[in-house]
Amino acid sequence: TAMSSNTNYEFYNAMVSYKRGEYDNALKIWKDQLRTKTENDTLNYFVGSALMADEQETQAIPFLQEVTTQNQSVFTNDAWYYLGLAYLKTNEEAKAIEALEQSDLPKAKTLLENLK
Repeated sequence: TAMSSNTNYEFYNAMVSYKRGEYDNALKIWKDQLRTKTENDTLNYFVGSALMADEQETQAIPFLQEVTTQNQSVFTNDAWYYLGLAYLKTNEEAKAIEALEQSDLPKAKTLLENLK
């Protein structure tokens, strides 16, 4: 789903907050945008990432899962990796392994080797 120029400005403003570690501000903006674009892979990915960075792994899982359902998303590999991390941090090792196996990222493969 394309975003309007106003929405793009808000998105990038939230990205600045995210990079500064101001996760609450970024999440407020991105979650507001998600209300009308529930399947937007970019918004779901960054909400999930911000929640992970803010140590809210349980809340991050549904957003990351949404991204993993979209095979053509540029964020799919990263979303599988972060989903695996979220499952590890919530003590769901079997789910973590399943998620990490879906990622082609070298760091996912390394983590898998350490888990097995």
